[in-house]
Amino acid sequence: MGKTNKGQRTKGNTRPSSSGHTAQLLNSSGKALSGFIGFEALEKEIPSYVPVAGQHTVDTVNSSVDSDFRMVMRKMLKRDVVTRLKAVQEFGNHCAEKDKDIVKNVLPFWPRLFNKLALDTDRRIREATHEANGKLIFKVKREVAPYLKNIMGVWLLGQCDLYAPAATSAQATFTATFPSGKQSEALMFCKTEIFAYFKDNLFEQTAKTMSETNLTSAEDVENKYILVISATLQALKLFLTTILHSELQNIYEDLRSVVVESKFWKYAKNKESLGKYMLYMLLKSLLKGFF
Repeated sequence: MGKTNKGQRTKGNTRPSSSGHTAQLLNSSGKALSGFIGFEALEKEIPSYVPVAGQHTVDTVNSSVDSDFRMVMRKMLKRDVVTRLKAVQEFGNHCAEKDKDIVKNVLPFWPRLFNKLALDTDRRIREATHEANGKLIFKVKREVAPYLKNIMGVWLLGQCDLYAPAATSAQATFTATFPSGKQSEALMFCKTEIFAYFKDNLFEQTAKTMSETNLTSAEDVENKYILVISATLQALKLFLTTILHSELQNIYEDLRSVVVESKFWKYAKNKESLGKYMLYMLLKSLLKGFF
């Protein structure tokens, strides 16, 4: 989430993704993908949030996954920024162009890739990742249900990205997938995993553990940490303002587990004004919701 090239033209002439196209694609059928997931029926079969390292890795991809996808998924984890960017864009194109039965085979591997690339230090890659996520969901529809809990936390952070095109792309995919009447239900369905992810960011992770320090500049390591923390605080506020007011009591213990942590209040003394501001905005929402 650090500095990137300022211009729209990118190295290698890679084409930046379009959040507007994401919304158009997801809504091309004339309606949002409302009701395509039966949350209650899936409660027992969907796994809980699993840290990135614990999910299916690209190294375990077998012949059941299309060869084009296998190749591009490996490139998505390369060190070179342009290679990763092109690979994410190619992944999205494959999702749009290939048959559903082919695309759905990549779903077990998508959470790890999405959770990593949606927080990439390069803002163009973050935007392209949400664009690709939109194309994937449009193609597989309800097949994505078993993986929602694994990606929802990072998806919320994406909607709070300081790089507006990335945030807009994440928001476009979310609102097209879940219309206003379903957004609260979707978030409450994933609430345990969302809060586990938020608390991990706020209380367990450090600047060094969030990045591969041997492959990332010291400046990008620090910038990513600052922006992930501020985005997490903002995403928690987004969660509170998205769910129905009647659901607030159902997340009381989850919220309490956050605010009783001494580390939570230390962000008020943080030297970074961005983190302080997001904390105050979150507290404002808490007070408004419960008092």
